[in-house]
Amino acid sequence: MPSANIRHMLFIDAPRRKVFEAVSTVEGFKKWWTVKTMGEEKIGGILTFGFTPGVNAKFKVSRKKIHELIELVYHGRKEDDWFNTKIIIRLTTENAKTKVDFNHNGYSNADEFYGQCNFSWAKYLQSLKSFCETGEGKPFVK
Repeated sequence: MPSANIRHMLFIDAPRRKVFEAVSTVEGFKKWWTVKTMGEEKIGGILTFGFTPGVNAKFKVSRKKIHELIELVYHGRKEDDWFNTKIIIRLTTENAKTKVDFNHNGYSNADEFYGQCNFSWAKYLQSLKSFCETGEGKPFVK
């Protein structure tokens, strides 16, 4: 079955340690993605990201390499739009900045939901950059 993937790359003027904490901990996610983040950030743990009322995305932490990589696999119902997707965030250092290689792979097709997610990821990755560089992100709050 064909799939659609989202990929974004950005540079953040902050130490890799700080960026890794932002993309791999409950408190970090709350600062740039959604304030309604909860769960266990250990390998095998389930993280829940809350959005509009009744919309929660659950991801299982499948891989984690300190200051380098986090992989989250969608942990929900087969009927969900994010079913079978995987978020992979790789961090490297380039020219004294943290390079973020962001992938959200495995969408069933490039439909409207995919387009909305692609747009939203770009927006929230800007929020991640802002949080890591200035201490002020713009996470989902409603």
